[in-house]
Amino acid sequence: QKLEYSLIRFTQIFYLMTDSIEELISKGNECIENVLLIDALDCFQKVLSIEPDNQNALQSCASIWEDMALSSTDSKKKYAQVSETFWDKLIQLNPSNAEYIVNKGQILQYYLDDSDKALTCYQSALQLDSSLHMAWMHLGVIFSNSSDWENALVSYEKAIELDDMSNLLWLNFGITHAKMGKYEKALECFERSLYLDDTHAYAWKSKCKILDTLGRYDESKICGKKYYELTKNN
Repeated sequence: QKLEYSLIRFTQIFYLMTDSIEELISKGNECIENVLLIDALDCFQKVLSIEPDNQNALQSCASIWEDMALSSTDSKKKYAQVSETFWDKLIQLNPSNAEYIVNKGQILQYYLDDSDKALTCYQSALQLDSSLHMAWMHLGVIFSNSSDWENALVSYEKAIELDDMSNLLWLNFGITHAKMGKYEKALECFERSLYLDDTHAYAWKSKCKILDTLGRYDESKICGKKYYELTKNN
């Protein structure tokens, strides 16, 4: 045990002699900017070997592993689980940080397919800070996926009250209205989504379908052509 402790201390001192924590974090951030994720991880892991509770390094590691999960197919779940452990550590250090809890919820929802635990995360985060529009938006997605349109509608409404500049949020809001048979309102939402980003193919497709449902066939065809133009090379 004494030998193990001595080796740990030697490693810590060695890193301190070669690079300070600030320098390692700076190098790590530079690696992230240049998309050198493995090198960035190495820098932040060195920081954590010196200062295990360094929140800057913990958060960077959590985000890097999530980015790696996003770009991976074979190891997506494994990388996401590693990211989750870093968010768990951050939440343990900062139990009242609602954004950390939301970030963990995103890992559970979109990478680990655990909507129940993600739902708990978002609800816990909103109890701490009800102004987190991302938490409301992710809640809306969970409710939409389970066809709970009423709760989805409430969640998206809350999210839009807090931030109405997300084209994806307006798109989801429109889809929810459409599922509830509120076609005119759905059309308004799709138009708002396209006002914010007119290159989103699925928004054109959604608007096309709604216009067709409303019997506005000429306008529907125009939207259908726009959808085709945006997707013909895919």
